[in-house]
Amino acid sequence: MACVTESGKISEQTKKLLLLLRDTISPADVLAETLDAPFFKIRASLRQMKEAGFIHETEQGYTITNKGLEVLHLQDA
Repeated sequence: MACVTESGKISEQTKKLLLLLRDTISPADVLAETLDAPFFKIRASLRQMKEAGFIHETEQGYTITNKGLEVLHLQDA
């Protein structure tokens, strides 16, 4: 699953993750549990989002970047 659809919008999974990461730094396992989704799917989404520059990985977990905030804002506009 790509983090951006063919139409150029972020996927629902990406949106959910960005909304969670907007307010907190979280590791992949906590995100998977919060979204009640398989860990491997969350991990794959996080990898794609990181490659797209939407999130950044720290020792504590993942956090949203300015680019991620921007794409989230554009999605809601």
